[in-house]
Amino acid sequence: MYGVVLVVYAPLSGAGVLPRITPDGAFTSSVGITWMVLFGGLAFAGLGFGLIAAARSYATRTRPVCAIAATTDAIPAA
Repeated sequence: MYGVVLVVYAPLSGAGVLPRITPDGAFTSSVGITWMVLFGGLAFAGLGFGLIAAARSYATRTRPVCAIAATTDAIPAA
């Protein structure tokens, strides 16, 4: 949806074919900022935690194993 606005609507609005979008000033008060932080921040927090979990899982699965430490024959007998 954002791509349609940026690629289609914005150039047509700039050319005067479509009416311009007038901002309503939703985030100019302390109540508006609070709502933005609560809902917007929490929505992206879940995505962030999911990306952290995926990165940790990928790093664990693709970590190289040292060939010397993986075998017991490499340890000299005392």
